Amino acid sequence: MQDDITVVARCISIWHSHAKGRPNDPWSLDAVFMDPVGNRIQATIRRESMAKFGGLLEEGSCYRIRNFGVGENGGKYPLLPHKYKINFFKNTALTRMNRFDTNHYDVIGTIVSIGDPIPFGDNQKRRTVILEDAESHQIECTFFDNWSDMFNDITDNCESIGHVVIILQLAKVKYWNDKPQIGNALFGTKIYINSDLLEIVAFKERYKNKDGYDESSVKIAHYSPVKTVVTAESFFERSVKKTVGAIRDSDVETTLIVYAKIHKIHKEHGWDYLACRKCNKSVKEQPVKPSARASNSKKPTYKCDTHGVQSPIPKYKLIVRVIDDTGSASLVLFDGMVHKLVDKTCVEVRNKTNNLDADGFPKDLNVMLGKKMLFKFLFSEYNINGNSHVYQVKGMSDDRECIAFFKKDFVSEDSVDDITTPQSQVASSSKSMLRYADIVPFDVEENDVVRVNNESDGTTPGSNSSEKRSFVDLEKDDEDLNEKAKGKRPMLSTDLATE
Repeated sequence: MQDDITVVARCISIWHSHAKGRPNDPWSLDAVFMDPVGNRIQATIRRESMAKFGGLLEEGSCYRIRNFGVGENGGKYPLLPHKYKINFFKNTALTRMNRFDTNHYDVIGTIVSIGDPIPFGDNQKRRTVILEDAESHQIECTFFDNWSDMFNDITDNCESIGHVVIILQLAKVKYWNDKPQIGNALFGTKIYINSDLLEIVAFKERYKNKDGYDESSVKIAHYSPVKTVVTAESFFERSVKKTVGAIRDSDVETTLIVYAKIHKIHKEHGWDYLACRKCNKSVKEQPVKPSARASNSKKPTYKCDTHGVQSPIPKYKLIVRVIDDTGSASLVLFDGMVHKLVDKTCVEVRNKTNNLDADGFPKDLNVMLGKKMLFKFLFSEYNINGNSHVYQVKGMSDDRECIAFFKKDFVSEDSVDDITTPQSQVASSSKSMLRYADIVPFDVEENDVVRVNNESDGTTPGSNSSEKRSFVDLEKDDEDLNEKAKGKRPMLSTDLATE
């Protein structure tokens, strides 16, 4: 047996072993470790080393263990039937590490509801099944393609089939909106549905002992996702109505709501990113180790700062310019919001490589242009103190009730919804000094700044009747305009004529 073994495992249980009636005088600290493929082994830490390792061990955390001993799993209270156990020495190295991203568990539960197959992607489908344990804890399971067909017979007889228990061996855990979900792995997962197994029989007996259990009333319900209903009261709770032009008038951190139209997409900032499946934060591509052999076929590795190495998923992230009749502002829209606007997932848009414009930008995203809705975001201390004016949207709505609530006692119903281009008019008065050639049309899509030289008609800058104003594209940032305006003011000059 080798002495230089290193193991990687998760601590799933910790307890103190002690004599009966003497819990404050333990003789050892014991733990159960489970490796990435589900194997379990007991570990024992003697009294003299408990102070060193007791503060490091935590249930649910993962560790790298070196310099340990292996002995027979005997003693007074062995927990596992494993033949061996791990013994900690004084010089045993116990190092905490990132959680495993490919956790597999054995799951047992009774089916309480089953959803319909949902098509997605290219000829794929998925089905949601809700399992419940003997303590009434429920968890959502998602099965794909052929696995989803295993439940067809159950759904056809859900009223009369009664109590159905399933076991999933080496089920894969995923997180969606910070909630765990169970599913089958590509290979290795096994499923047992109402099989004649001792574990299933024992679980059914425990489940029958639940309070209020009535076997005659056991029926499998139809699962339908719960849709959150957003009312006007909840959407506007602790928020302030603002026009776009009045956003910066706030001098304290406030949640604001504006009613505006999406005028353009800032393509220069991109439209997607690779996100962690658990927390939706951006992941970083890891450099290839020098010792590793370079291979063109090797897939890159990505790491999340919180959850370690991950298999990322593409998600939307867009910066758009919204506009109303008082001004314009830049807003950041993330995955769920963009999905709602374009009715396509980020993966679907990425796969359509033949539907790009001249800039390599997906044409599918242009459908959001011109849409007018409510946008809710936080005008934060960072925006105030840092003079940063790109705001991250927390919620949006095109619900008629919410829009009516926004306009009530705030926006005049006589105002038009769409932003129109003002038309220049030629003054008929003979006193006007403006000629038709000096009329500059206003175009919100034009990027050039038009300037008119006042010297051409012999007028002075201070004359109200002959002053020419520069028209500036609304899409340009205010900071850029301020920079261009600096040093552009007319200088006062005095001519001294000789007598």
